[in-house]
Amino acid sequence: MSKLGCRCGAIIRDQTDDLPYKGEILKDQDRNAFLDGMLDEIVGYIAAVRNGTTEAWYASRPGLSVRPDSWLIDDILSAGLVKFGVEVFECPECGRLWVQKGVESLEFVSFVREEPGERVLPSEHYRAPAG
Repeated sequence: MSKLGCRCGAIIRDQTDDLPYKGEILKDQDRNAFLDGMLDEIVGYIAAVRNGTTEAWYASRPGLSVRPDSWLIDDILSAGLVKFGVEVFECPECGRLWVQKGVESLEFVSFVREEPGERVLPSEHYRAPAG
């Protein structure tokens, strides 16, 4: 998604990283499958490094290219989020939440806060990259 029109008239843009009004939801019923899949991939890669079989490991995963370990693990985790996570956006104007209907869906469902308050999607941990 690159743009989503909110019912309040605002346009919610998704055209960069580190947006304070965007998040992902990992459904509780998918949590174990997500974690198990990530652990299997990472442990499999570590085993391939130890056994000297990284070429075969990469060959069995089309689309992955040889990269530094930290980038590869980032790719593995990102692929898991793409497979299991649904996007959520918080309108910067009205605070309405827009939740993706499903991983493959381009449709979003909106939810309105019952009482006004602070935004819920900005991170408590985020630090902007130095630059």
